[in-house]
Order: sequence, then C-alpha cells, then structure tokens
Amino acid sequence: MSYKFTATPRAMMRLCAALALAAGVNAAPALEPSVLKDVAEQMHEAWCTGDNVQKGPCMKHALVKAAEDGLDNEKVNSLHTAIDEKITEALADAQLVEMHKWFCGRKEASEAASGSALRSFCDGSLSFRNVGGWRYEAWRPA
Repeated sequence: MSYKFTATPRAMMRLCAALALAAGVNAAPALEPSVLKDVAEQMHEAWCTGDNVQKGPCMKHALVKAAEDGLDNEKVNSLHTAIDEKITEALADAQLVEMHKWFCGRKEASEAASGSALRSFCDGSLSFRNVGGWRYEAWRPA
C-alpha cells in the first residue's frame, strides 16, 4: 500500500518544523503557521511565473487558491487528478525542491535575520531536505 503526500503550505511548514526538531536541528520556527504560510505564498508568487506556471507546485497552488475562492470540491478533485496524471510524483517532488532551493537560495533569504519568518521558513525547508530516509530522491541532499 502506498500513500500519496499532498500538502498545503501550512501543512508543509508544520512538517518542516517537526522534522527539524526530530533531527535535532534547532531550526524549528517558533512563529505562527499563518506567518509561515505568508512566506510560502510569497515563494509561490515569486516562482510561479513564466514556464514555471506549468510545474506541479504552481498548478497545485493555483488549485488551492481556486478552492479557497469557492471552486466546488468535485471540480477541485477532478483538476487535482488531472495534474497528478500530467506530472509524476517524482517530478512534482523534484520541482518542489527546485522551488524551495531557488527561493531559499536568494541573497534576501541568506541575509534574513535569525528568527524572521523568511529565515525560519528556509531553515525548516533545509532541515526537511537534510533528514535522511525519505522515499523521494529529490528531497535527499546532493
């Protein structure tokens, strides 16, 4: 039996925080999830332009936004299935890692103050990628 992992930015940030703690990394954000969700939103807005719009994380993010704006559940599920059929899990994971690496690799992120929302988000993302044992190769450190 396999399980599919689909996460909202809020769920992803909670997961990053939990994994950072589990790994003994003192990078778990002590910020409200809504603050980190705002950073995730900024990441998607910055990265999901041009050719990236057709990448899995961007299409799923747009779908979440449409659902929040009132798109009915049946249509959301139908579109989600269509995205999954178009983009394999491995590719979607690789694209998600690409987006996080791009966003957190920017000068603005590397120079963000310790404890800031941006730094906490990126530290959590890095911790998540560096924890071993994940089934998706894309999340393992190079």
